[in-house]
Amino acid sequence: MNLKLRSIRTGHRSAVSRLIKKFEDVQQEENGTVYTEDLSNILDSLKRKQDILRKLDEDIIQELDDGDIETEIVEADEYAFNLEEEYDKEKFWKTESFGIEHIDEKTTRKKVFQVLDLYQKTSYHDNRHFATLSRKEDHTPSPVNKEIAKWRKENVMIMMFAPSWIDCYDFKCPEKPHRKIRANWLCNLMEENYSCMLDLQQTTFKESCSFASDFVRPGQKYVISGRRKNMNCSNERYQPFRLYSSELSTCVFEKSSCSAEGQIIFSEGSTKEDRTCRCDYSRGYTFLSRPKDLCYCTPNEADCSCYIAACPESRSLSTDYECKADFQSLGICKPIEKNGKRHPYDTTAGEREFVKSSIRRKERNNISIKVMLLITVMLVSFCCILIIVVPVTLPTTETGLSNTFFGV
Repeated sequence: MNLKLRSIRTGHRSAVSRLIKKFEDVQQEENGTVYTEDLSNILDSLKRKQDILRKLDEDIIQELDDGDIETEIVEADEYAFNLEEEYDKEKFWKTESFGIEHIDEKTTRKKVFQVLDLYQKTSYHDNRHFATLSRKEDHTPSPVNKEIAKWRKENVMIMMFAPSWIDCYDFKCPEKPHRKIRANWLCNLMEENYSCMLDLQQTTFKESCSFASDFVRPGQKYVISGRRKNMNCSNERYQPFRLYSSELSTCVFEKSSCSAEGQIIFSEGSTKEDRTCRCDYSRGYTFLSRPKDLCYCTPNEADCSCYIAACPESRSLSTDYECKADFQSLGICKPIEKNGKRHPYDTTAGEREFVKSSIRRKERNNISIKVMLLITVMLVSFCCILIIVVPVTLPTTETGLSNTFFGV
């Protein structure tokens, strides 16, 4: 059985060798024309043969002795590798034969010449692949850069189908650590005048060394709209201090999202302040650490983490995050508004001040209650002392009086 399978495999391998020879002949047509359709047909036949040979190899290995298995595997792998090389060539030839006559008409003339130049720097002739490296203009074409040639061709194809990819990287202003280096290179001796601002008309960032450094007040940033002007920070950012044009390009801080487990937005903040967060008491969440303000927490000042509180049965969290009976669930903090879905409660400055004053009033009331309790305890203690001390002293006094009365 083993000999029969080997004979069958030898026949298929001979057929594969003839296909590979035909493959090479198609590549080396004297007129230089590459018939990609013929190459594809040959490769399809090779792939079918490869599947048959793989199945034969598996059947043969099952009947071999342990000592012969390693040799058989090495031989089969080597043959499979040679076939993969042919598939690789076919893929490359498909790319090599791809023309440039179908470039999008809207592509600019400059881009056409860029693509054409890139295409010409990669070629195949004299049975060798030639490619130059784009990072080095005077690089001598190498006849062994097959992989580079393949990548270059595939990139050219991508640019032909989507030429806009050439300009997909927009300029971005340097971050603060690199800003001084960029300013020194661009503005030379006037690096303090360097600025990088968003041009609202062209929606791109522009650098300049023409204007002296200046600042805008907290809550604002500089932009260009015909000329340099200041505008408020976006809804998602805030700026708590003066912003110098030479230092930054946008408002510094991003607002907190209040999106951690159990968190919701309490206040949207402003262009100068961060958002404040609260825990969703309606779902049983309370603050992990009691915040300075009872009703909300400021993320950049404290830990605003929430957790599910375990209230006793028949009790639930109030708006003040205390376990109370349902009819006592309201408190100082405003309830979460619900209109079909949960909404964050956005407070005004006056409402926040009302909350603070309510908390202070509650704390004063608590202090008054504690003082009254202390006074009550002191009075009770004093009365107890009198009750204990007076009975001890009275008999002595009465005896003295009696003796005096009777002349003893």
